[in-house]
Amino acid sequence: MSICPYEALIRTWKEALGYAQEAPADGVCPLSGLTRVEDSEQQQTGASRTRGTLQPEHADYHVGNHASAREFILQGVKYRIRQAVFQNRTEDALELLDEYEAVAERGNPVNEQLLLLYRTILAPDLPILDREERFLAAIKLTKPGFDPPQLPLVLSHEEVVCIANYAKVRGEAGDLSGAIVLYDGLDRFLEQNKGSSEVAVRTQLTVLFHLSGYLEMAGRYRETAAASEKGIRISRESERCGYLDQFLFTKAKALLMQGQEALIPEARESLRLAICAAEAVDARPRLQHYQNYMQTYFEAANDAL
Repeated sequence: MSICPYEALIRTWKEALGYAQEAPADGVCPLSGLTRVEDSEQQQTGASRTRGTLQPEHADYHVGNHASAREFILQGVKYRIRQAVFQNRTEDALELLDEYEAVAERGNPVNEQLLLLYRTILAPDLPILDREERFLAAIKLTKPGFDPPQLPLVLSHEEVVCIANYAKVRGEAGDLSGAIVLYDGLDRFLEQNKGSSEVAVRTQLTVLFHLSGYLEMAGRYRETAAASEKGIRISRESERCGYLDQFLFTKAKALLMQGQEALIPEARESLRLAICAAEAVDARPRLQHYQNYMQTYFEAANDAL
């Protein structure tokens, strides 16, 4: 289990938003408790200190408590929404969003953000300007001062997804440099804050996939290869290999496009591994594309010699 530096996180968040001490403590813990967390005055470990201090002032863990039960339900539905969206199960995701909306407190910015975010993701036929406006509006529900490309210091998972989708739309609209800056910022944020969270690792891989793609489109091939290599490393370490063959293929292309003979063996090996990875997961269209690329750039050249 990863240990989060709550003291620094709370202090940074409070200072960045210009909040007084009372604002982050309101409804979460006594003011004196938050002060102890920030100042690290208790001599317990970080995990036990936080558990002992950040208890709601009026906590009620009885199963009959309506608010607690509702929040418990919402957390479960939220997880299932994320899974359905990630797995492209559109109909399931839309039904789950309806279920979430029926239970969630309306007017709550966090709930409104989740609904707007995922309903926009699940409507890919919306005009690009409409999607851009909706993703930006979703971000500003909880980060009203969001001013791209500057990223807030503290982000929730849904805020990361909002910004990632906003970056994607900017890239699709032709703003490659704007998309690259946002994706690079998200990658840096996730690298610093992901801990051992499976969802954060999966999100970072998605960010790196798009970052490497837009770097390639911008002709920034050294950076493309570096982003792809990072994606390959994280895929192997986390054993989440959904993007592995694509990272390997993008790396191979980026190495070749640099036009250096010394990079050709590494490019060929990366392409060979991309073919193996695509074959292992039965990604037939990509597999055929990689094989055609191998034939064009390597085997055909060897046949001509």
